[in-house]
Amino acid sequence: MSVHSTAIVGRNVRLAENVEVGAYAIIEGEIEIGRGTKIYPHVHIMGCGEIGENNLIHTGAVIGDVPQDLTFSSVSFSSFKIGSGNTVREMVTIHRSAKEGGITKVGSNNFLMACSHIAYDCIVGDNVVMANASLLAGNVRVFDQVFISGGVVIHQFCRIGRCSMISGNSRITKDVSPFSMVAERNEVYGINAVGMKRNNFSKDAIKELKEIYKIYYKKGANKHNALEKIKSLGFVSNETKEFIDFIENSKRGVC
Repeated sequence: MSVHSTAIVGRNVRLAENVEVGAYAIIEGEIEIGRGTKIYPHVHIMGCGEIGENNLIHTGAVIGDVPQDLTFSSVSFSSFKIGSGNTVREMVTIHRSAKEGGITKVGSNNFLMACSHIAYDCIVGDNVVMANASLLAGNVRVFDQVFISGGVVIHQFCRIGRCSMISGNSRITKDVSPFSMVAERNEVYGINAVGMKRNNFSKDAIKELKEIYKIYYKKGANKHNALEKIKSLGFVSNETKEFIDFIENSKRGVC
């Protein structure tokens, strides 16, 4: 364990072996940090939370601050939890939950680029990329393997389906279906075939999802009839089931 002489580490902070804390970093509150994690200079970690192993948290990042929610009470107890193997770049902000006993959750092996923001009560999966200045409002759910490009803003309570990709500067106010590509304001313009190949999806699954995309987004049927058509065609992949389940459980509507 290596803590710079100018860093401030509170008495209730628990640092595992091989944790590095850089100059002028502040870690305060009920915080636990796993082995091999590196905290760069001028990072501020606060509140109550857990950070896993082998994370890189770069200069100016703020983790665990109070949520930007006018209903939040200063006496509420809430927390955050971050997995392992994440890269958190400069000036990233991750806020703790706005709910009594709630948790903001970030998984593992994510790449959060400079100035990206994860608000209160978000749930971010694994292997997610958030490019520079991409912003999640409160209660957003981001599934695994999602790519969010620079300058994207996502409205509260939206769900971003697995292995989808959102183009730069898009405005998202509805759910993004799994495996799709979205741009501008809630416009689906294709299927994320490249992302699926990179994530080792089978050729059969990709073929099925291309057909599903045509039926649901391009054939002109209403959403209910399109979904019934997809169900009737006997597609067998788990990805097809995932797509159907996601659509059927959408509360905001789907892009």
